[in-house]
Amino acid sequence: MLSQLLTQKQQQQQHLSAQQLQLIKLLELSAQEFEQRVQNELEENPALDAVVESDDIPISVEDHDEVPVYTGNLYRSSNPYSSPITPDRAANFHTLLLQQLSLLPLSDSEQQLCIFLVGCLESDGYLRRPLGDIANDLLFVQNIEADVAQLHRMLCIVQTLEPAGIAARNLQECLLLQLQRKQPASKNTTLAIQIMTAHFEDFTLRHYNKLADKLGISLSQLKKVVDEITKLDPKPGSSFSENDNTFVASIIPDFVVEYKNGELQQSLVERHTPKLFVSREYQKMAHELTANNKDAHQFVAQKVSDANGFITMVQQRNNTMSVIMNAIAAHQKQFFMTGNEADLQPLTQQAIAHKTGYDASTISRVIGNKYVQTNFGVLPLKSFFVGKSRTTDGDEVAVSQIKQTLADIVKNEDPKHPLLDAELVEQLHQRGFTVARRTVAKYREQLNIGTTRMRQKL
Repeated sequence: MLSQLLTQKQQQQQHLSAQQLQLIKLLELSAQEFEQRVQNELEENPALDAVVESDDIPISVEDHDEVPVYTGNLYRSSNPYSSPITPDRAANFHTLLLQQLSLLPLSDSEQQLCIFLVGCLESDGYLRRPLGDIANDLLFVQNIEADVAQLHRMLCIVQTLEPAGIAARNLQECLLLQLQRKQPASKNTTLAIQIMTAHFEDFTLRHYNKLADKLGISLSQLKKVVDEITKLDPKPGSSFSENDNTFVASIIPDFVVEYKNGELQQSLVERHTPKLFVSREYQKMAHELTANNKDAHQFVAQKVSDANGFITMVQQRNNTMSVIMNAIAAHQKQFFMTGNEADLQPLTQQAIAHKTGYDASTISRVIGNKYVQTNFGVLPLKSFFVGKSRTTDGDEVAVSQIKQTLADIVKNEDPKHPLLDAELVEQLHQRGFTVARRTVAKYREQLNIGTTRMRQKL
């Protein structure tokens, strides 16, 4: 099945023209990466020139607030593109992971695979996408063949980076990675590793008597081991730099969406879309050089052609991004008016693809690593894509609303008698949400909310 899928993706890749591939690569770039790409082109092609008519500067924020994206402290400054801003911790730890990778003695191919894996990490530091799917993405997006075994070896390299526990695929692996990093390993650490590798279920269910018997230790000794485990960080990505106010992240918005006079106004931030043009000197040279200077004529003509081609690609990138941003803004108009997360409507990438006429893969590339300046902060485009469920009245509702309600219910429960999942279902039903028990369990896990037994405090 996998080989068949890879074959299909290879065939699809072959139908893409060089121009389409270049556009795809430009769409995937973040604002900073796109600026660098333009700068590289300007340095490499003397026939390409640019005029930058913008005075705005990168947005710098101290990253010491806890996500979620739409709440928390907002920072204000005199810069029109940094007032207000909600920091995105994901940009911080991704950047520092890449800096660490650059110092490792890796081959170019290994470096490339590790960088791709880092890009797949979620904001809490976990890698939840299966390695097989990542292999397919590599083949389709970058035309790189890599099997699961290769990716697993590269994943092990990424997991050696700081902070400990990064790139884990589940909580068990995350905690185990942190314990294995402790040197020298104490007796409690060794026992904790044994619990993580062989008795994780007993640990999560708090079957302490059974655990003590299996390990051959007393309950008082087990308490010390459990205490060591509970001191570990279950979300190494989202807690990164939590107590370090010195780290400064630069977040540059790609778009500005403002609500003025009853209308939404959307625009690209021109700071990283400079006005490109072909050098007049090179155009003149292309016309003046004759057949007697064949080599020089071919060189100049090729540079002029490359410059025109790049300018066209940048224009297509900007047009594509604007169309997609307009569609997102139109769908989430209520949120752009109020800034209230509860006003976010269910939205999928496929829905935007249908509205704009672009392929869903194009939508995915455009929203990745892109930010929009709103009246309520600088927000990642991915934040506007929310799943949907239904209320007891049959109306569609964003999954984020259900998760927020679930988190509120758990926050206010009696810690000595935490609610069972079935009781959480009933509590949500009373608030107008129809959710199955297995769905509640899934949302609870995604919110890093423990089981009833794990939440119980004696």
